[in-house]
Amino acid sequence: MTAVDVEGFSRLSVLDQVGVQDVLRRALDDAAVRAALDRASWYRQARGDGELAVLPRDTDVLGLVAAYPREFARSLATVNAERGPGPRIRVRLAIHHGTVIGGPFGPVGPAPILVSRLVDSDGLRRELSERQAMDLVFALSATVYTEVVESRLGALSPEDFHALVVQGKGTDHLAYVHGDRRSGEGLRSLVPEMPAWAKPECPPDDDEFSAPMLHPSPALPMPPRDLSIVGEHS
Repeated sequence: MTAVDVEGFSRLSVLDQVGVQDVLRRALDDAAVRAALDRASWYRQARGDGELAVLPRDTDVLGLVAAYPREFARSLATVNAERGPGPRIRVRLAIHHGTVIGGPFGPVGPAPILVSRLVDSDGLRRELSERQAMDLVFALSATVYTEVVESRLGALSPEDFHALVVQGKGTDHLAYVHGDRRSGEGLRSLVPEMPAWAKPECPPDDDEFSAPMLHPSPALPMPPRDLSIVGEHS
């Protein structure tokens, strides 16, 4: 599963919110194409300031964990440069895999709860806030980190991540964030420099939950409720 959330979305004007949603969708689509991932096969639940996605069980885990964040950072840098003067679109991304099934109102199970808590966590918000030169920060759940990064698959190295404790309702979860917030380094070297006129960030947002879209983009129907959506690497 993936979850994305735009920084400062609720404090933008309605017109700017519409523009940000359109740009975010284009950036996500472009990143998936460049990472050789088929977003048309994903179940995508639109949120006002982001998206929760459930991927098929045959998803290429290396493409998702190693290539997708890098290409997403590139896409964000490109669309931000094309937007002209105005607030940059800065995004948090979380990746996890686990148990989830289709319910009448969308995916249910431990996995969507955890990935949503991770992307909305105060810790990941601080990571993005402290890296003013970056358009994207991304975090992996401990499960994904152990199976992919610690195995050094896809040229990923444990030294490029640091631990983050995400507080839940009665339970703390361990996650791993890419890059070093103290130096501001992350995916910056992989994307072009922002033009000088770009504002440093969208307004900071303290919202705990994301508001639903009034007119969400069409999404694929959920699989039958008794069918497990997530496979070994989702």
